[in-house]
Amino acid sequence: MIEFVVKDRRMRLYPDGVITVRSMNRGKETKHDSWKPIRFSSNGRGYLKCNLAVEGKYTNLYKTRLIHLANNPDWDLFNSGHLQVTK
Repeated sequence: MIEFVVKDRRMRLYPDGVITVRSMNRGKETKHDSWKPIRFSSNGRGYLKCNLAVEGKYTNLYKTRLIHLANNPDWDLFNSGHLQVTK
């Protein structure tokens, strides 16, 4: 299991490919350790996406990008450029 963070949301990637997200209530994590599986849907072009609240705004996140972020924590998920320059 790999635990990673997308801005204010904690997520976990399990070896079977399931991604879970920490439960939130009114913008804060719940006190009990509750993790919910993320449900992905197809966008019609073969990519799986989900719609999650990140910093109070709903954002479309693609499963391939979440898996890449879990394996490469220094990578910027929200940089849509083709070349990501690392400093």
